[in-house]
Amino acid sequence: MTNKPAVLGQYVGLKDSSIDVATWTVRDIRVDTGCPNDSVSANKNGHTILADVELVTGPDYEPSQFPNLLSPFKGNAWSIVGPDGVTETAITTPHSYGCASVDYPDAMNSASRYQFTLAFDSRNPTGTLVSELRAGTSRIGWTWAY
Repeated sequence: MTNKPAVLGQYVGLKDSSIDVATWTVRDIRVDTGCPNDSVSANKNGHTILADVELVTGPDYEPSQFPNLLSPFKGNAWSIVGPDGVTETAITTPHSYGCASVDYPDAMNSASRYQFTLAFDSRNPTGTLVSELRAGTSRIGWTWAY
């Protein structure tokens, strides 16, 4: 599978002429700007990466098909590729969990709009953030340089 490059603010996702499940954009990526929650543990890998996300579910969104859509803590595939080309997959830590915004929705409804911040704990202050969705044997992914 080849991931599709995206730019900040560009909507990507599961939508075409026949189905409208969900689209989302990474609006901004911030590096080492601190956590919204001051009491989180120290980062394990060295750098805190915050990704501001907007997610819009369409009328065809079915929560049971895509539970926890985009949540890095519930089995979705997020990774970071460093400038050296090495992929980091262990980017969710107690630190990143504590830095993620508390407004990540526990449950999502169809035809709704959500905004939240995801946090990652990375060795790399620059690189590429990768989001990959998996459904059975199918995979589709997007990348954002930061």
